[in-house]
Amino acid sequence: MIPFNLKFKPYLPILGLTLVLLMSSCYGVRYRYDADSTRYGLDFTQGSWLMNRVTAPSAIEAALNKLAVEKFSNYLGDRLSYYWQLNGVFLPATISKTDLSPELLLKIRNETQKEFFINCFGNVMRDNIGGLQLGDIDGYQANESWIVLEVYDLRTQQRIYYQKVIGDVTVEDDNRDVAFAKTANGMIKKGFKKILKKIEKTKVTP
Repeated sequence: MIPFNLKFKPYLPILGLTLVLLMSSCYGVRYRYDADSTRYGLDFTQGSWLMNRVTAPSAIEAALNKLAVEKFSNYLGDRLSYYWQLNGVFLPATISKTDLSPELLLKIRNETQKEFFINCFGNVMRDNIGGLQLGDIDGYQANESWIVLEVYDLRTQQRIYYQKVIGDVTVEDDNRDVAFAKTANGMIKKGFKKILKKIEKTKVTP
């Protein structure tokens, strides 16, 4: 007969993880739309479109940009162009949110002849909690981040569409357990997916 301790030894890591999960606290994220977020859908039935590269923390920027390309190319087909692929134009190599003045929007219009400009950017406000927090937590701890997607009409240099999702999660200062919480970058990705899902539900397509 196999000794009890040897028989169950391979399962000890699993049993230990199970105990950790049973003793842990899982903290849910609260997602909310900014009050100024647009209530109507995007009309993709006409016009030529230009999409800027998504600006976000480097660890998730490429993944968000890929997701945006997949979604908007599906709606717009060959009517969608990408800012980072422009050639022969006298424009900045990259554009950040703070660069988007009416003067620059007009210049983009004149240089590209595009009619609509898609811009998306995310930012981390607080990132105090790792995905797994062990031991005592001293003081108030929180993760908070947001993601914005906006569309400009280049003919008028006016913003015609705006969505902003904010995500936050907090852990009480008296927590003594193992704490699971979504990371700030993870909340940006989830918030972006929420925006894209809303666009999908309310869009107007050919």
